[in-house]
Amino acid sequence: MNNQYVGAQSRRKARGFTGVPVHWGKHAWNCLNASILTVPCLAGQRLGRRCFERRTRFSGFTSAYSLRNPNARHRDGPQALARRNSPNQQTVPAGSLAAAELRSLFTAFFPTTVKSLKHWIKFSRHGARLRKLYFELGCKNLERVVFTATTGRSGTSTLTRLFAAIPGCLALHEPHPAMNGKALIAANWGDRHLVDISYEREKSVNIRRVASGCRYYIECNHLFIKTFYKNAIEDFGDRIGVIHLVREPLAVADSIYRLREHPGTPKGNEWWLDYRAPQNRIRLTEILESPGEFGHAFYKTLWYWFEIEARIAEWQQQFPEVPVFRIDTPELNDPERVFAMFDWLGMQYCKDSVQPLIGVRENRKEENKLLPGIAPEQAAQMLERFQEILGNRGYAVPNRLV
Repeated sequence: MNNQYVGAQSRRKARGFTGVPVHWGKHAWNCLNASILTVPCLAGQRLGRRCFERRTRFSGFTSAYSLRNPNARHRDGPQALARRNSPNQQTVPAGSLAAAELRSLFTAFFPTTVKSLKHWIKFSRHGARLRKLYFELGCKNLERVVFTATTGRSGTSTLTRLFAAIPGCLALHEPHPAMNGKALIAANWGDRHLVDISYEREKSVNIRRVASGCRYYIECNHLFIKTFYKNAIEDFGDRIGVIHLVREPLAVADSIYRLREHPGTPKGNEWWLDYRAPQNRIRLTEILESPGEFGHAFYKTLWYWFEIEARIAEWQQQFPEVPVFRIDTPELNDPERVFAMFDWLGMQYCKDSVQPLIGVRENRKEENKLLPGIAPEQAAQMLERFQEILGNRGYAVPNRLV
């Protein structure tokens, strides 16, 4: 039997310890070392595995990774590894940690830990709640949270600029996260769980973060009515208000059509709507995909306008307690109508600062419009035929299109 083992056992028996070989302590220390580095993985992704695979040496012991792969290249390079394996290497005193190994451990563990903790705070459920509570402290003076119920391509950029001229008002146009893409597709196909997660862990937190210290928060975003209106109403309660911004259907349809982003295209499905989705209120998939006249892309953009207005009407019936102010896009050029909107929201503003901005158009995207527009006479005829289809299918047609 090994004399070192016998001597160690004799010393341990003299101190009152029996039956535990000394080399078990080495394995126990290695396991404890690996466990200490593996625990933080509960708060981050891939943290435990990355830390476990780093070389750590306490009192001359090597990690389990080094035992499995003794020829592994370590962070401090092959030269340091050669010096470490040299017979002339000085023994590290028991119970101490070499400075080089401490630096190696720190550089391996600390950045990964910080990144993982930041990821946990930002995206986990409990981390999002902590951030939300923290930013809510800065929103004590937030009186109004206003969203827009609209189709888009309706003057939302102009509306944003008008509100931005009011002191204490933060007005944003489709701020991050806009709740398009995966969130919009999930909402259209009935996956409310993904929408709820996106709102609670990102959208709600970011609204409070940017609105800290403001009296009014205005978000001109056509994704509100498509994706997160229920979440926002439950989130902000009495502080919420909605502006129903309406532009005539032919103008909206022509703008989307010329951008080549109509529903059914990849970008159209990520930003507007997918006419094939099961959550649509107006379901005309077989007509819009027919090889005849109604398969034209312009009819898909017309369908989009009526679909949005149908959703807004349904939402107003579902939440009658939410205050709504309707304004048509041409009325953004009318100072009296714009000031009436501000008064309805209870905002304090200066007419002299807002007056120069009234009538200025924004975000026309003329450079992005790749297709020529439909002739006005032809577009009007297409609108009439589409309204006939809606009536024949039993769908309600708004009495007021503008």
